[in-house]
Amino acid sequence: MNEKHQYNEASFCGTLPIHYINSIQPQGILVIADVENLNVLQLSENASKLFGNTAAELVGISLSNIFNIASFDYLDDNRRNFKIALPVYLTSAEGRRLASIIHEKDGALYIELEHPDYFENSGSDINYFFQDVQHLMSVINNCNSVNEVAAVAAREIKALSGFDKVMIYSFDDEWVGTVIAEEMKEGMDSYMGLRFPSTDIPKIARDLYLKNPYRIIPDRNYQPVKLIPETNPITHKPADLSDCKFRGVMGVHLEYLKNMNVVASMSTRIIHKEKLWGLIACHHTTAKFLSFNQCAFFEFISNIVSAKIASLLYREAIRKEEMLLSHYQDIVSMLQSSSDINEAFDDIKDQLLLVLQADGVAIYRDEKLFINGITPNEEEVMQLIDWLAGKNLNSTTQYQALSYHYDEAKHFADTGSGLLVLPVQPYERNYVLAFRPEAVKKVSWGGDPANVLTFEPNSTKYHPRNSFDIWKEVVRYTAEPWGKEEMDIAEKLRIALIEFTLKKLTEELK
Repeated sequence: MNEKHQYNEASFCGTLPIHYINSIQPQGILVIADVENLNVLQLSENASKLFGNTAAELVGISLSNIFNIASFDYLDDNRRNFKIALPVYLTSAEGRRLASIIHEKDGALYIELEHPDYFENSGSDINYFFQDVQHLMSVINNCNSVNEVAAVAAREIKALSGFDKVMIYSFDDEWVGTVIAEEMKEGMDSYMGLRFPSTDIPKIARDLYLKNPYRIIPDRNYQPVKLIPETNPITHKPADLSDCKFRGVMGVHLEYLKNMNVVASMSTRIIHKEKLWGLIACHHTTAKFLSFNQCAFFEFISNIVSAKIASLLYREAIRKEEMLLSHYQDIVSMLQSSSDINEAFDDIKDQLLLVLQADGVAIYRDEKLFINGITPNEEEVMQLIDWLAGKNLNSTTQYQALSYHYDEAKHFADTGSGLLVLPVQPYERNYVLAFRPEAVKKVSWGGDPANVLTFEPNSTKYHPRNSFDIWKEVVRYTAEPWGKEEMDIAEKLRIALIEFTLKKLTEELK
């Protein structure tokens, strides 16, 4: 890529103003009213289809002129109660019953209405998916692993929703998405097991999923519907459409769907610990319009799948914590029964392998080196300690790819690509080190991750990659990382070793 056009997610893709796009998709009608007086501030151009007058003529009038008395009274009485988006049935002044979703933001009511040309009698299907949701809950609750949940969810959602393809993504710590489950009709390209770079769903888009359970694009070939006027006449700023279901779509994303041979898409979030854990991505090769009530099915799906995955991950974390704590307590017991510091450190070598989940450990104390398991040789460990002495580490620290920080580690990648450092008395060069070997991985990407965007010559205009062919990468000099539970118990052990050392030193001084 040309140096002029080098970018990263945070500085480029992650700052696209996707919630200030100032347009909506045509299957909806948007009315934005002042929460104080319920007068129209902005509305979509296609509002004339429903309310008769042109959008420009409707700006500034009271909502009482476009909705019947009962609907206006409801809005008037509840104008302060739409802090979260609520589904409501409103009736137009002409008597047409309309499904809507309403939310309040920055002193304005955002009223999204289903366009009658796209959704006839949508108000009659409120329980349309009730039995399907019950069935889905039943089959997912019987799953015993995250991968099983993903596989079952993909299969059942495809059958119930009618989408051509359903994929389940999970994100890693760097927001790389991996497809862990997939169901699709014959003839579609499979992405099972492929990775997709974080720039495919940049930060600003991920953040919106924390506010909205789903994002639907029924037809990538839609014609955008502008808001009239372009800016809010009170704030003189574009409307913030971040919570709007019909929010318009950035051109680069529409092109991305085109390059995937997808016409319609529906993405549903999976949340774990108030963080975006993954996505359920549904694709269709033709246009597919879903009413608010049908979209509610996907909101239920989001909650069901999120809750089950959270339950399984919590159960696994508790199991691992209990196992590690048992090994930790064994070490504490051994320390308490020991009278000599160096002998104690030598005695716990075997237990250290278990509690630190390592292939090898090295302990350096009082100019004595204790080694156990699979480790670099003594000379390499001593050189590593010399390097660590200059790092001023004061807490447990891990290096998943040590050679990225310490060049010499390439020479012992087979024994120490991963390093966990417990600085017990770093000022005295006393450390406990845990090693993990290189885990050579062959990673498959959905297209070359180095070319996620292509810029036009001598221009800032860009396009998403047009190929999702499998692009394989061999990852070297990297070990399996230590997880949160392992890091927590390692820090707990480090503190115990410090306390034991200080206690023994105090006894010696006495």
